[in-house]
Amino acid sequence: MTDVERTETGSRAKRPAKRRTQEERSATTRSQLVQAAVACIAQLGLNKATFSAIAAKAGLTSGAVQHHFQSRDELLLAVVVDFGKSLADTSDTAHAKNEPIASRVRRIFERYWGLFSSPQFLAIMKIWLGTQGNVAVYREMLDHMHWFEIRFDREWVELFSDCPADPETIAAARHVALGAMRGLALSLSYSVDRSGAKAEVALLESMLVRTLEGDGKKPARRAGGQAKTAG
Repeated sequence: MTDVERTETGSRAKRPAKRRTQEERSATTRSQLVQAAVACIAQLGLNKATFSAIAAKAGLTSGAVQHHFQSRDELLLAVVVDFGKSLADTSDTAHAKNEPIASRVRRIFERYWGLFSSPQFLAIMKIWLGTQGNVAVYREMLDHMHWFEIRFDREWVELFSDCPADPETIAAARHVALGAMRGLALSLSYSVDRSGAKAEVALLESMLVRTLEGDGKKPARRAGGQAKTAG
């Protein structure tokens, strides 16, 4: 190795790591606070999940919490929005339209059940029930969830557009699947025996696949990309 090569190698080795921007650091802190709020609500209950308790869980000061969230209500809304964004994240299904229906359903179920069986969902339920007396916060939560519902319906109709089932049935299947998962997750929160959860989710999944597959006749593709019913 020449002196020039050694100098260049040494320069690369000493090159400092790229510093995160203020925006990136702020986003990381907000995420930490949201997760700390989830943990506090799940462990202590909604009323005891104060700014100071959340700050302690996140390893920050109460002032740091207030720097990112002007009020506790704003932080609670952030927990709800974060959960909705995770449910609406379509990165796992964006390129799945050519997969069998069962594979597409499995992808969605893995995402949904991973979230509904998490402490974050229980925190969401406690926030939902505990803020109904706060009209402004409750209404804003409803607005956010309505927007996410529109996103969910759009994802399902697009993902299963080649199914024999009509768009109304596809949307209805999603509502049934979400409702059943919510109910199962809530029942598990106070159940001693959770061994049957996996089988129940699998049964729900198979029922949904049968609904979407209909009579088993999938649309065939005509030249030009238009679909016709194979039969």
